[in-house]
Amino acid sequence: MATALENLVEEQDSDPLIWPIKKKSLIKLDKIRNELNSDLSRLEHQVGYIIPSRVTGERILDNVKQIRREASRIRFGTQFEEILREDILKNADSAEAYYGLLFNYDEPETDTSSKKYSNDLEKSMKKFNVVKFLRDYYGEKVPIQTPYATIIRLANHFNHEDIDTYAKKVYKIIALSKEIYIEGLFSKAKNEILPFTRDIILLFGDFLNVPRESLDIKVEMDITNRKYSYFHSGTFYASIDPNEIYYYREDGVDKEFTGSFLLEALHEGTHGLHQIISENSFPGIKGLAPMDDAYNGVHMPLTEGIARMNERLLIPLIVKRNKERFRLTDQDIEAMFYISKFDFARRIPSILFSILKVRENTEPQERNAIKELSRIMDMPLYLRDQGILPDESLLENLYNVGTIIGTDYVKRCFKQLNSKYGRDTVDKNMSLILRGFLTGSWQLPTHYKFLTREYLPRVEKFFK
Repeated sequence: MATALENLVEEQDSDPLIWPIKKKSLIKLDKIRNELNSDLSRLEHQVGYIIPSRVTGERILDNVKQIRREASRIRFGTQFEEILREDILKNADSAEAYYGLLFNYDEPETDTSSKKYSNDLEKSMKKFNVVKFLRDYYGEKVPIQTPYATIIRLANHFNHEDIDTYAKKVYKIIALSKEIYIEGLFSKAKNEILPFTRDIILLFGDFLNVPRESLDIKVEMDITNRKYSYFHSGTFYASIDPNEIYYYREDGVDKEFTGSFLLEALHEGTHGLHQIISENSFPGIKGLAPMDDAYNGVHMPLTEGIARMNERLLIPLIVKRNKERFRLTDQDIEAMFYISKFDFARRIPSILFSILKVRENTEPQERNAIKELSRIMDMPLYLRDQGILPDESLLENLYNVGTIIGTDYVKRCFKQLNSKYGRDTVDKNMSLILRGFLTGSWQLPTHYKFLTREYLPRVEKFFK
């Protein structure tokens, strides 16, 4: 039986899920955007070594100005061109905001020992507003609340029941498991479990109707014990953390749990499919399918948000239907839901604390970050023992902020889609709908416009 997507393609003169760009001025604007993002990616790399370069920063500002100047001269004839123009301008706003986070103060005297230098620097620090920064960096609304309001809401409604359930269903597995490197289980896992990752990515591609010949994603297990997984767009290579495979012994029986490892594969596979679909949907427009050298924090909310949500969405659609193939029990599948939910929830206290610390340091009125965090989350423990919280800066946490905001954005979009079309219709047409979130690495405000004004109107008439 043909899928909804196959029917859609068959009934059109041309592929309806491709947006060709012919206007040279728009292609030029996208090229400047890609140069901007390359510099922004370099600046983020420099921050990792605690030495951000003003030279790189000034080049970013020059490209921001050039984008605004060129964009003001262009007149577009289609709705899509206007959304793309807006996305490039929003990208420029985000880059300017990031520059402001690093260098947002007036140049003080060159004599750093003078009292005037200290006073000037202190005054300029007070000019920084982290709530405004988050709004400028991620968007005014994503799509309903500001980024800061989203984080406060999530902290206020922290789900303690999910944490308890996670501990009951997953902690025993972790506590009883063997160390995969020390115990010499790496070869066993590579031979028996690693092939599952390739299988699950291919099944996901089939679900999205992506031809298998274009799914040339190489998947390996990380041998360095760095304890995280990643996808590299330049080589289409995914490295999956083998520490997410658990071999353990319970009641005298040897057992294994591959669910967490498969979640990692789904996550990194989503990034790969996002790249493939975006490149095919917008030929010649690199800014909507950035390679690793131009990928940076402005892309994270959508790319990480949909990858996180896919972990949960695809459990019933792909994993559960192939549980014997992946050697999973019903209890394992249930545990997978809570692993994904816990990974989302565990980031919230650290994120909020890093933001509140910046507010404490930069706002004129007196604030106490740890007291505010304890009150917002109703968690006196933080006040009694600050050492329990990770000592992470806002810069270190921007990845997590983007992930949290993006995941919440995708959840809210699905809530609106369920309300508009009905849950049953959304479920039946999930392959088409998911592609709407994997078509372009947009800024969140412009993705919402693309999804609701361009993508869905093209596909909804083919819904089952």
